[in-house]
Amino acid sequence: MTEYIRRPRSIQGWLGLLFLAFVLLVTLSVGVTFWGIEAQKQDAVIINLAGRQRMLVQQMTRLAGDLQTDNADQTSIELQGAVHTFEDTLVAFEQGGQAPYSPGETIDVSASSSTAIQTQLVSVRDTWEDYLAALDLVTSKEQNTIDYATALQQVETIATQLITETDSAVRLFENAATQKVNRLRSVQIGFFISALILLAFGAWLTRRAMLDPLQTLQQAAERIRTGDIETPIHIEGLQETEVLSQTLESMRDQLRVSQERSKAWTKTLEDRVTQRTRELEALYEVSRDISSRLDVQEVLGSVTEKAQELLEAESATLCMLDGSAGFLSVGAHSGPSDAVIEHQMKSNSPLALQVLSGDSATACEHGECGGFCQVLAPSFRNSQLAAPLRVGNRVIGALCVGSSETDAFSEEARLLLTKLANSAAIALENARLYAQAERVAALEERHRIAADMHDGLGQTLSYLGLSVDKISDSVENDQDLDAISRLEKTRQIIDQATEDVRNAITTLIEEPPSPRSLQKRLDALANDFTQRNGSKFQYSSEIEQPLRLEIDTTEQILRVVGEAMLNAHQHSNGSSIDICLAEHNGDYVVTVEDNGNGFDPTITPDDGRQHFGLQIMQARAKRLGGELNVHSTPGEGTQVVLKWASDAPLKIVNA
Repeated sequence: MTEYIRRPRSIQGWLGLLFLAFVLLVTLSVGVTFWGIEAQKQDAVIINLAGRQRMLVQQMTRLAGDLQTDNADQTSIELQGAVHTFEDTLVAFEQGGQAPYSPGETIDVSASSSTAIQTQLVSVRDTWEDYLAALDLVTSKEQNTIDYATALQQVETIATQLITETDSAVRLFENAATQKVNRLRSVQIGFFISALILLAFGAWLTRRAMLDPLQTLQQAAERIRTGDIETPIHIEGLQETEVLSQTLESMRDQLRVSQERSKAWTKTLEDRVTQRTRELEALYEVSRDISSRLDVQEVLGSVTEKAQELLEAESATLCMLDGSAGFLSVGAHSGPSDAVIEHQMKSNSPLALQVLSGDSATACEHGECGGFCQVLAPSFRNSQLAAPLRVGNRVIGALCVGSSETDAFSEEARLLLTKLANSAAIALENARLYAQAERVAALEERHRIAADMHDGLGQTLSYLGLSVDKISDSVENDQDLDAISRLEKTRQIIDQATEDVRNAITTLIEEPPSPRSLQKRLDALANDFTQRNGSKFQYSSEIEQPLRLEIDTTEQILRVVGEAMLNAHQHSNGSSIDICLAEHNGDYVVTVEDNGNGFDPTITPDDGRQHFGLQIMQARAKRLGGELNVHSTPGEGTQVVLKWASDAPLKIVNA
């Protein structure tokens, strides 16, 4: 056992042991004090209950004498209540448990471990049994008789004895409470004496383990200051003292080996040169890798991955500059997913202008500027390097690396990021030119796709065939009005299909226009529907920053929204149709809502028609990586909701 219990060998160990003893002492003192307070509260309750027993005896005796009054029934009820209260309280004193305290409230009472109190409670119990027997005689005798008077006198006699026994029990409870208080005082005195002993021991330990050794070490340091480096320094004591002694001895030795330290410094410089060479070689490999890629998104991803790896950063972000909108948009990111908290930032902020107008990477350390890249979470801005992406005199974006540690990047890292940003800018320009060449080649392919789109009208033609059959049936049955109505609807479908084909072919054959934000495209779509159809289409957007997506993505969104608007116009009979663009829980949401008739989405219309419009809309939503939901109730309008993820990989669109 002794081999596991050893005296501390350090000042920290002794002080820790001393503080632990003091904490234990204080904890025990507080615990005992709280225990004493709770015990006093319990004793006060018990004494109060014991005193109440006397009052109950007096009350029961008085009620027994009032049984011959006119209000005998109420008196009997009160007497029985007092009997039950006395009995329950006495049982709680004897055995512990619940005792009535106030009307409707009970309190826990612990049985006393005192032999004297238990003996006295036995006496109270015996007298109480006699008292109950006398009460039974009173209640069984007829009033205004000699036997009743005799029984009542016996009750009063036993009541006097019961009160005496109860008072004795109260005094015993009070004596027990007083003894607990005296014991608590003795324990507190013991704690106080122990605290004084700990303080005295702490003072002695401070003198022996700290002050005396420090004085000796001061003398040794003075000898070294005066030039005496030959005298060895060795002081025995606790661990910290020996460590200080060894440190001074090491300092003395280092004065004699300065030449070796110079050699070590020379070697360090050589190592830095070697490391610099390796970094340049790695930069060359990275530049060659990103330059070999022709897809813009691949270049963006490769640049951020290589920047994070080469500079050993926690996060690397590449933002593309949209000069017309005045924003820097995140093009690619490498690092934790929670590092990016915004997808855009203003390019005209002082910090952004400082980076974009520079010729090399700019450093931000110690949180002095709050970080250049505001799209990153604050925890990744303690150290940052940001370099502009320049193609000639034109700035196309910025490359930023961040770390949660301060002083994470050296001057060499800043120069390295500058070179990497220049290589990335050239690679992006090459990828942009390649993408432009691909778009030119794609114009020829669109002619073929335009022809193939005719085959997509198969379902519409099938519907028209069924409609013609219905019209024939109506004509054969002399239902001319029904035939005319169906012909008008068929004409509308043909006109709409013709318009859709013309628009699709025109879009595929002609060069796509310069991309506009989704907000402007939706606003133009609402105005166009209002002019063509006469219905009032109201458009609103909760997203202030211009939302620029890939052309195909934007077209899919507009087609879904346009189909929903057309359905609302043709079928809802509503007075207003609202289109709203918003962002909710990381998703972009477009809602088309009317206040028209509504319908039950679970019921398929029994009109003999093939309803494939909703299926096409849902297919387009899946191409976006999103979903389409229709909410409608008969008589309460219809709501069509298109939702897709806002954190999907961004694609750069050539402006």
